[in-house]
Amino acid sequence: MFFIEIPIIPAFTDKTVQELLTTSFHLGKKARHEYRMSKQIFLDGQATTFEQTPELGQILRLPLLNEKATSAYSGQINILYEDDFIAVVNKPTHLKTHPNTLSDKDTAANRLQHYFEQTAQISASAYHVHRLDQVTSGLVLFAKNRLALAAFSYQLEKRMIKRHYLALVEGQVSASQTIEKPIGKDRHIKGKQHISSGGQYAKTYISPVEYQQKKKQTLLTCELETGRTHQIRVHLASIGHPIVGDTLYGSKRQQQRVMLHAANITFYHPFFDKTFNLEAPLPHDFLVET
Repeated sequence: MFFIEIPIIPAFTDKTVQELLTTSFHLGKKARHEYRMSKQIFLDGQATTFEQTPELGQILRLPLLNEKATSAYSGQINILYEDDFIAVVNKPTHLKTHPNTLSDKDTAANRLQHYFEQTAQISASAYHVHRLDQVTSGLVLFAKNRLALAAFSYQLEKRMIKRHYLALVEGQVSASQTIEKPIGKDRHIKGKQHISSGGQYAKTYISPVEYQQKKKQTLLTCELETGRTHQIRVHLASIGHPIVGDTLYGSKRQQQRVMLHAANITFYHPFFDKTFNLEAPLPHDFLVET
């Protein structure tokens, strides 16, 4: 049996084991029951109970819960940050975040799983907390086990994880604005989304960084308030400024890639009681005129 070790920091000292799992890590009821029934919870090597309150400096050891490892696939993976609980990957364009079908073997998740195996992290599984479109490059947060997945998925649901993108769009955007339009599936074109009154609520903040007069295109920063499929791409197209190279959503400019990059992510790390702010530089294929 494999275990995960959690150092008891000041933020944890006034909570029982059950309170830590419930209110600090937001583990679901079913998983908490699995832990309770396992009778494999330890503090400094001694068996303990859900009712025990850990002390500062102790190590809480919990068994890993029926982890379902993604199949491994050898390929280059750019890891910008890693610890015992998470890994933040800088995904290139044209690579999927995770498998969608059984035939998907080469994705960021598969490559990350291969890295885990090559570095003897035999207890780690590549669980994506959020995803990027295949055509989008940039930062993706992965959890290494179900406990970390629960903790960070809660933050994503509560919109505590902040993600900022850079987008190169057609035309001039002269002022910051908020785009608040519902998004749903396009019934006529498979894999496409569109603005729909019956769609899901979606909200995006955009702000111009630089207007490139020669090419008549604007570099924008975009922040997601929600995380709908193709949200930034659909929202920008809906105001008449499709992303350069995004022919699915109306761009008339052929490029090797869609000019959308997840450049920044900010999140709270509940296992360390610390806020992280990570950045991914623009990749070489992101064409920005200077």
